[in-house]
Amino acid sequence: MALTMPDMTSLPQVVRRSKAARSVGAGVTTAALAVARLSPLSLRRHILFLLGHHKVGNFRHPSTLSEKVNWRIIHDRRDVLRYTCDKLYAKQEAEKVGVPVAATLWCGESLEDLAGKSLPERWVLKPNDGSGLVAFGEGTSPDLRTLEALTHHWPRESSPAREGEWAYTVARRLFLVEEMLGTGRNTPTSYKFFVFHGEPLFVHAIAVAEAQFSEWRASSDEHWPPAQTAMRFYTSSWEPLDAQLADFPLASVEPVPPALPAMLDAARKLGRDFDFVRVDLMSDGETFYFGELTPYPHAGLTTFTPRKFDTELGSHWTLPKLESTREPVRRRPLPPTLSQGR
Repeated sequence: MALTMPDMTSLPQVVRRSKAARSVGAGVTTAALAVARLSPLSLRRHILFLLGHHKVGNFRHPSTLSEKVNWRIIHDRRDVLRYTCDKLYAKQEAEKVGVPVAATLWCGESLEDLAGKSLPERWVLKPNDGSGLVAFGEGTSPDLRTLEALTHHWPRESSPAREGEWAYTVARRLFLVEEMLGTGRNTPTSYKFFVFHGEPLFVHAIAVAEAQFSEWRASSDEHWPPAQTAMRFYTSSWEPLDAQLADFPLASVEPVPPALPAMLDAARKLGRDFDFVRVDLMSDGETFYFGELTPYPHAGLTTFTPRKFDTELGSHWTLPKLESTREPVRRRPLPPTLSQGR
């Protein structure tokens, strides 16, 4: 089993990944994080943004995607965002509109409840209320001691970078076991659709080669994707862009995925109620599956190269009026969890 962190949403990870950020003294960064933890939310986000982007963010009149994500973190508590970060809820919403999902084999509050459960040969464990944490498992009888050792440091409270990401705070604190997609020697390609006002306009494609995946699993690296994973942004019509995320290498141009039309349709259905959301899907070729909904991509703290791409992304997102972001709560009921016996 291996622990992975696929979404890079914690600030220390963002800082470590950025070439420019590595010039920041560790002592200064540590002190700034300590101040951030004690600060009101707005100031906290300004400090974190400064550390991640090396410039002051304009959260009063935001223009870039990163600034607007931080504006959402500070202000937006609308009901439409409430359960986006609850994985079980998001999966059931995907199923309602006909989007395939990975089978949920078990869920529960304690790993002790996994004792005696029979699982397929390959499976994955993840928290229902978090992003970027996955344990790959092998074997039909889970080793609880190993799982507890792997997951004991999974945060049950917000990290400084996650602090203020409201939708994570209302998600149910559960563990999920899902079927593992792919061959076991690699993972399906991730397609992250940036959906603005119901329309997917950009796709971020991330594919980890089989040899790279094997090398990573044999290493002690806990960060996912591996440091040298090549990625590429495309328009929704699959026109390649030269934009990069942080300092990840730019991938070569790939052919149009066979499932692209179906994935675009799925992204539209899942994103139709949002002014902005990232819809994460996975595909192994002809078949695709729902991954998750992401209302706060990279916590708004990861740089894009060139910087103007951040502005381009932000130009497609019209924020709601401030007075509407704390509208009266109309709580939709959460779906029941799976039986502990599943």
